[in-house]
Amino acid sequence: TPVTPTLLRTTDGGAVWQDVTIPSLSTEDLTGVSCVTTTTCVAVGGGAIIATVNGTTWSVQTVPTGVIAPASVWCATALVCVGVGDNSNGTEPSGAIYTSDGGTKWSVGTTAGSDDLLDGVSCTSATDCVATGSILLRSTDGGATWASVASPSSVSSFTYGVGCFASGTVC
Repeated sequence: TPVTPTLLRTTDGGAVWQDVTIPSLSTEDLTGVSCVTTTTCVAVGGGAIIATVNGTTWSVQTVPTGVIAPASVWCATALVCVGVGDNSNGTEPSGAIYTSDGGTKWSVGTTAGSDDLLDGVSCTSATDCVATGSILLRSTDGGATWASVASPSSVSSFTYGVGCFASGTVC
């Protein structure tokens, strides 16, 4: 049954929020959003990807086979975005997706040969990204391939998010 999730927008630094009109989806959970301008954004969650290039009209994008529930997204430009989430069926060794054409086509990235759950992603550039969840991963090619990164001994459970400074090396 189609539902309409809630998406909010502010134009004054968070003092006042407005509802955003988005398409009906098969989920009511949008869990991640990334905007590269005041009008160009991508939102993901619950097996859905939606995007806008004018800040007003949102369209549904196709989630690639292999990732059923993208949970987080990060965009470097209006064309380049990376998302992470749950593996859909356990047969694809990936919980990462990426696009270099503004979402016309999303592809499944290859992670370190595991079915680990991924919940957060952030990048320092259009090519260098970090993903977190039940594992720490790093991509140096815009999300196409991912490699495990050794985590500190203090991290023994799920990591829910990550934030990196664009044009830098600090996360």
